[in-house]
Amino acid sequence: MRYHGGGYLKGILDFSTNLNPLGTPEVIKKEIIKLFNDDIYKYYPDSNYEEIRKSIAYFYDIDYKYVLQTSGASEAISLIISLLRPRKIYLIEPTFGDYELISEALGINLERLFFVENHDRFEFVLSDLKIKNGLLVICNPNNPTGSFINHDDIIEFAEKNDCYILLDEVYVELSDYETIIKRNIPENIIVVKSFTKIFSVPGLRIGFIYCKDENIINKLDNIRPIWNLNSIADKCFTNVLKKYKKELWDFINASKKYIRREREFLYNELSKYFKVYKSCANFLLLKSKIPGDYLKQELLKRNIYIRVSNYYNLSKNFIRISIKRRGENELLVKSFEEIFRNN
Repeated sequence: MRYHGGGYLKGILDFSTNLNPLGTPEVIKKEIIKLFNDDIYKYYPDSNYEEIRKSIAYFYDIDYKYVLQTSGASEAISLIISLLRPRKIYLIEPTFGDYELISEALGINLERLFFVENHDRFEFVLSDLKIKNGLLVICNPNNPTGSFINHDDIIEFAEKNDCYILLDEVYVELSDYETIIKRNIPENIIVVKSFTKIFSVPGLRIGFIYCKDENIINKLDNIRPIWNLNSIADKCFTNVLKKYKKELWDFINASKKYIRREREFLYNELSKYFKVYKSCANFLLLKSKIPGDYLKQELLKRNIYIRVSNYYNLSKNFIRISIKRRGENELLVKSFEEIFRNN
């Protein structure tokens, strides 16, 4: 079953979703309100979506013919796997569950590969792997471990192996690293991006696919729903990515610094109660001696919600928490302190 936090939880502090702790930039909020007041929702978006593709390309300094807009990363992943229909999908576990669900629904064979736990981090060595005529899925940074595979290693692997790589980068702008799409990547790397996490707008559902094989982009364009972005998301990001490019990149860079600081704070504080794994992203994976479901229920009594593992190969003693603002992070630490004091 699909499992995802982030629904509307009145009065609940939600640590289950990995959104930008700095929230939504004001320029995006104002643009949404303006479009709503202009009754944009009463009109169909342009089914070709040429302007949003050009705005995305302008924002990242890439060629727009290699860009395809999608309704978030979830649609992008479904479109790619549906189009390629590979002989086999290779998953590096633990990871996001939708890859497996889609492969099962399409009857595609699945082979699980595994991160290796090395003290306080998870690692995977790509050079040890050989693939032919399949699809390797890499979530980078990985959800939930927060680990990262070097871009040079991914590019070298793509050049040496006759396969496709689906590279899911939804967290990279909120991590210690940069996106791979600025690099000269081979045509067999298909990158999935999303604005949901970066700008904390999960309800708008907007992302994109980047691939330097124009034939792949054209085929993906042909199988997507004709109106896969609503008119608010389409117009909003068409406008802000062009008009406020510098301001939004300043916001992203400020977010990276803020997340790095708060991640270090939580790592140090929570290491008193958990095994905390090193992460480069805006979330932390924790291993507890107390079952995660118990911690979840105790935290709910304090109006805090966390993600308990339903990841393959991780027990219910693993939980994942997002990085939030200092006051909220301190409240989480205090709540864990109370729970562990009584157990």
